[in-house]
Amino acid sequence: MGIEALSNGPRGNLLEDLEQTLAVCSRPMEGMVATLEAVERLPAALGAVCLVDADGALVVRLSFGMEGASDKVLAPHLPGELAAARALRSGRLVHVPDYSSRTDCRRSDLEAHLGVMAAAYAPLAGGGGILLAVPPAGEGFDGPALTLLQGMAAHLGAALGRFGSRPAAEAPGVDEPPAGLAAALESIADTPGIDALCDRVLENSLYFTDSEFGFVGYLDPETGFLTAPTMTRDIFAQCGVEGKTLVFEKPGGLGGHVLASGVPLIANDPFSHPASVGTPPGHLPIRRFLGVPCRYGGRVVGMIALANKERDYTIADQEIVGMLGVVFATAVTRNFSQAALEASRNKYRALYDQAPCGYHTLLPDGRIQEANATLSGLLGRSHGAFVGGMNLNDLVVPEDRAVLEEQVRRVQAAGSAPPRQLRLLAADGTARTVMHSLRGHFDDRGYLLHIHGMALDVTNEARVEQELHKTRDYLEALFRHASAPILVWDAGRRLTRVNKGFRDLTGYTDDECLGQPLERFFPASLRAAQLERIRRAMAGEDLRGEGLTLVSRAGAEHSVLWNSANIGEPGGAERATIAQGLDITEHEQGARRLYTALEETIRLVAATVEKRDPYTAGHQQRVAQLAVAMARQMGLPEKQVDGIRLGGLVHDIGKVALPAELLSRPGRLTELEFELIREHSELGYEILRDADLPWPVARMVREHHERLDGSGYPLGLVGEAILPEARILAVADVVEAMSSDRPYRPGQGIDVALAHLEEMRGRWFDARAVDVCLALFRDRGFRFDTGDETGAGPDGKGARPDRPAGGLPLDLA
Repeated sequence: MGIEALSNGPRGNLLEDLEQTLAVCSRPMEGMVATLEAVERLPAALGAVCLVDADGALVVRLSFGMEGASDKVLAPHLPGELAAARALRSGRLVHVPDYSSRTDCRRSDLEAHLGVMAAAYAPLAGGGGILLAVPPAGEGFDGPALTLLQGMAAHLGAALGRFGSRPAAEAPGVDEPPAGLAAALESIADTPGIDALCDRVLENSLYFTDSEFGFVGYLDPETGFLTAPTMTRDIFAQCGVEGKTLVFEKPGGLGGHVLASGVPLIANDPFSHPASVGTPPGHLPIRRFLGVPCRYGGRVVGMIALANKERDYTIADQEIVGMLGVVFATAVTRNFSQAALEASRNKYRALYDQAPCGYHTLLPDGRIQEANATLSGLLGRSHGAFVGGMNLNDLVVPEDRAVLEEQVRRVQAAGSAPPRQLRLLAADGTARTVMHSLRGHFDDRGYLLHIHGMALDVTNEARVEQELHKTRDYLEALFRHASAPILVWDAGRRLTRVNKGFRDLTGYTDDECLGQPLERFFPASLRAAQLERIRRAMAGEDLRGEGLTLVSRAGAEHSVLWNSANIGEPGGAERATIAQGLDITEHEQGARRLYTALEETIRLVAATVEKRDPYTAGHQQRVAQLAVAMARQMGLPEKQVDGIRLGGLVHDIGKVALPAELLSRPGRLTELEFELIREHSELGYEILRDADLPWPVARMVREHHERLDGSGYPLGLVGEAILPEARILAVADVVEAMSSDRPYRPGQGIDVALAHLEEMRGRWFDARAVDVCLALFRDRGFRFDTGDETGAGPDGKGARPDRPAGGLPLDLA
């Protein structure tokens, strides 16, 4: 810290700042300048350092605010009535708040010439001078300011003693510094180790004060406890204490007072002092006491306690011990600092060596000056091999040396080089891939002193990245040249990539495809339905097995089965969907021909049934018609809709095994006859169960008379146990049967049928199927086809008007 450090900071830090500044001053004048700068911040209007010269006169050596006063005599022969002389002789601070009201002391002629009306005089530690301070006009010094002034004088006196700048002749009545004190101070400063240091300080303290016994202690920097490793010989045994070192957690008595106040204490009648707590039984008797706190950096770091001088302790004793304490405080702080520094050095060396990166330091020519254990381990080389003059360039794979050279050039030009990938040669000849960066260290003139490097091992990552590159190249080639169509679209459904297979299928070029909305390639009639499937795919649903029809440039429609997957985070700007297709146009055309043939066959079978029951002619076709409309309105896949159509066309196929006269009989049915009629669902299942169809048509036939509450037949199934397709057919079957004429009654009309559905919604019939059916008739204007499928009787004018007097209605049976 320089002298200018005192120019900032609150008044409470003045003493600490001054002490630290004086510790690094090399000349007396520096110390006096620093002290007066501190005095000025009390604040003070005038200030001066006054020293006793060889003639016994008190001379102003340095001042501020006292123009022309330097080297002027403040007091020629130190007459006793001068306040400055009184302070010097007594070794105590003298404060004169107002000279105009004092008759017991006076100011010097120089002070009168300068108009000084109030002043404070603090004797320097070790005698030989005073520190003078004059408050601003109309103001005075408070207690804290006077305490600070006294502390400043003590520190300056100690510093001047260290500089050897005492005047040739001390003031009358002030003892000469004892012979050998300077050598003792030097010896203490050079003593290594805390315990030996305490021994040396106590030895000299006892010697220079003629004390009988005492101890020297320091405050442990970690616990704050007072640790006293040194006491006068035999004092432990006399006090009944085993061992050598004592630790005081909360020192009390006179010693505790010294530590707490930070102020020296002379107690020539110790038991009369307010802080005295006496001595425990067996303790050596204390007749006189001197305690001096040892301060460093403005804080107490230890203390020296002495007892039982033959004569009273004096200010001179306090000052001598104070000088020993200053050196002790500096030395003990240095010891702890060195220990802390060594611990910190070891800690950071361990962090340096155990870091995940290979740290290294290079000379400007590339020679390795230092390397940590991580880099040594990475390359399988000893630390000595690195720092023995090896050049980093020799460790770089020849193909990568140009990268290192470029990095060094960047350091020389810009101070640092960003990370680049390098391969370093290990001792076994293998290459380790690292991310390598450099930063230069330059002197004040801009010359490069050395280069700090960091190497992060990315060998495994590089190997993985290499494999990823191979995989990416393979997938890219696969994408580009695959015969199957592959396309990618973004969150706005615009194409971002298409492959050769897609271009061949549609006949469009890349430029004609990229950026276009996906729906441009859909047939107009299917656009809405296919866009819904695309939205489901973008929401995370796989298009696996879903068919989408594409329109080529020539207008041809191609049926394609797709698999899809989403790329990127949901909702992210990079969200995209990729889909791969399989052109099944020819296969689907063949399947349609087969389906058409199958449907025609089933229609023939249905017609056979209806030939045996002319009064229900067209019933199955109309049930199929309504069921298909309901299924589409419910959003079911078209493949499932096709199955429902076929199920509707043959749902009464079991009636082919029943007597024809029973089916068309207008009169009452007996219970036995009704049970026989109910067998048609199970008979239909038996007919169809071995048919290899892609839909559960046999189950539809079997379950279309089941009811949600279990009251249906033939199995009495309940709720979800009934096939969904059968639940749709059940609703369509009831609506058609009730609204059409029958042999035993005329048709009841659509309104009655729909009212019946509403009544039994959720009880007999599926709620969703009922709601869709009601909406079709009431909101969308659905009507059954006319013609042969009206359900008219054999005369073409409607069903028979006469309803049998009794019997069970077949449509509800």
